Amino acid sequence: MPITSFNLRGDWDRNAKNKYGYNSQDAGIIGNEKGVEKIKRLWSNSKEDFDLFFVRQKNAWKYLEKGEVSPEWVKENLGFDINPRAEAISIIYTNNRAADKIPMTAWTIAHRFGHSIFRNSLFSSTMEWIRREFTSLVNDYYNKNIHTAKYSYSPEDDAKKANILKGLVNSLGTMKSARDGQVRNFEEFIHEIVAQYLITGNIKFNPLPRFLITQKKFAWGNPNHQGIYAGGKDDIEQEYFQDRVESIAHQIERAFDSLFKALKGKVFVM
Repeated sequence: MPITSFNLRGDWDRNAKNKYGYNSQDAGIIGNEKGVEKIKRLWSNSKEDFDLFFVRQKNAWKYLEKGEVSPEWVKENLGFDINPRAEAISIIYTNNRAADKIPMTAWTIAHRFGHSIFRNSLFSSTMEWIRREFTSLVNDYYNKNIHTAKYSYSPEDDAKKANILKGLVNSLGTMKSARDGQVRNFEEFIHEIVAQYLITGNIKFNPLPRFLITQKKFAWGNPNHQGIYAGGKDDIEQEYFQDRVESIAHQIERAFDSLFKALKGKVFVM
C-alpha cells in the first residue's frame, strides 16, 4: 500500500482547546480510524510509498511549506525523531491553513504534498516545462504569440499570460476545482494534477475549447465573457490538437514518475 506509515503527533482530540493549525473537522478525519483507512484506500493508486506524519502541537504550525528538511531539523524544531526510509517519501504536515479552508481529505493531503515539494529544483523544472508546453499549446491553437518564459520585461504581458493560462487550466482540468472554475492560477493547477495523479493513477484533460474564457463578465445578468477564439479548425486539425493534449498528459505522468522516484528517502515539511 502506498501509504505505508500514518503517524500522529500531538493532541488530535477534535475538541482540543488549542487547534494549532487544524480545525475540529480536520481532527475528526485525521484522528479517526475510518477516516485514515479511507485516505489510505484513496491513495492506493500511487506508485511510490509514502510515510505521512501529522503534527498538531505548539509552534509546529508556524512551519509552512518549509520543503526538504533533515532528521536533525525535525528533532530540533518539531521535537521527535524520524528515520526516513530509502524506499519511501516522508511528508510532515504541520497545519491545514490556506486561503480556501478545505477539510483535510485524501485529495487535500495529496494537493498539500505538491506544496511541500514546491522548492525542490526538479519539481520547479518540471513545472516550468509544463508551463512552456501549455503556452505553446495556446500559441498554436489560438494563434497567439505569448512568451514562453516564466516572466518577461512587461508586467502587462505577464498578467495577460497569467489570465490565459488560468483560463486554460480551468478548461483542461477534469478535477472538481477546475470544473467549478476555482483554480486560482497555474501553480495551483500543478498541485491539483499532482493530487489527481496520486489519487487516480493518471492525468486526464478535457479537449481544448474553441472559445477559451479568460475573464468572466456579465452584462445585465447575461454572460459577456472575455476570451480568445481558436478560429477555423478542420477535423484533422482538431484531432491533431486533441492528440497533443493527451500526449502532454502522458508526458506529465512520466515526468511525475521520475520526480517521485527522485524524492524517495527525503523528508519534506508542508
